[in-house]
Amino acid sequence: MRILHVIHQFPPNHIGGTEIYTHTLASHLRDLGHQSIVFTPETGLRGQYREDSWGGVPVFRALTGRSSPQATFKATFGDPFLQRAFARALSTADPDLIHVHHLMGLPAAICKQINELGLPVVATLHDYWLLCPNAQLLTNYDQSVCSGPRLWLNCARCAAARLEQPVLNVLAPVTAGVMAWRARILRKAMEAIQIFVAPTAFVRDLFVQKGVIPADRVIHIPHGVDTEMVRPRLPGPADGPLRVAYLGGISWQKGVHVLVDAMSLLEPSLVTLRIYGDMTAFPRYGQRLTDRAASQPNTSFAGHLTRAEVWDALAVTDVLVVPSL
Repeated sequence: MRILHVIHQFPPNHIGGTEIYTHTLASHLRDLGHQSIVFTPETGLRGQYREDSWGGVPVFRALTGRSSPQATFKATFGDPFLQRAFARALSTADPDLIHVHHLMGLPAAICKQINELGLPVVATLHDYWLLCPNAQLLTNYDQSVCSGPRLWLNCARCAAARLEQPVLNVLAPVTAGVMAWRARILRKAMEAIQIFVAPTAFVRDLFVQKGVIPADRVIHIPHGVDTEMVRPRLPGPADGPLRVAYLGGISWQKGVHVLVDAMSLLEPSLVTLRIYGDMTAFPRYGQRLTDRAASQPNTSFAGHLTRAEVWDALAVTDVLVVPSL
């Protein structure tokens, strides 16, 4: 089969869980005899296209100009260039199947383009973008877990906080109308998707309970783990400290600050913490973490890792902590 994977960003400029999953899936499909091609938008001279490959997977990149939260949000409502670029990718790839991994920063209308060609579509629910404009179901204004849109007024408040424009709270009814419009557009786009894959039962149940996806169109398939490079754990000295690690994105919703604060309560000689991740992705948050850890001799930052280095790091770790909010 020829499979076209659609994702909002892709390596080498963007490396995260969704991106790594998409690449790993495409690679394994290739090993099974299928052909995978990735379509993604990318910053660069707007209106240009670039075809290359990453990690052995062909990539069709549509250059969209500068990236910003406003541009990402507006793209959902339509982007003539991205829609033309996607049509070009469809023509080039001539796929038998479309796998949508993320529509952030992409026009919802591409689902209509797929539907017009009569192609089957599967989508993986990597986060809550189809339900939440913030994608995380975490509010920007008080940093609490969100239960979803409430007449979209809470979404309007969240947008004002994210853009750091409190004056927008005065226009909340107008902004709420835009959020409701966005929801209608995405609901229509989702009608073109035959099956949704939820990596956890929680995600599946949430989308069904919120009425976003019918129960008979979403299935639970846990993410796999590529264990090809796994190394055995190397025990530390018997009288040495417990070796704790965090490995992942350095962003607020990941809760890294919770772990750093917890370390300040522990005796430094008994436990150490190494934080692995790109500190430049959200520089203000990264600085906040380093400031908090400045007086903690048992906390260190080890930066971004390659895939091979991930397993090296885990081999010298006793406890991996996932403090996600």
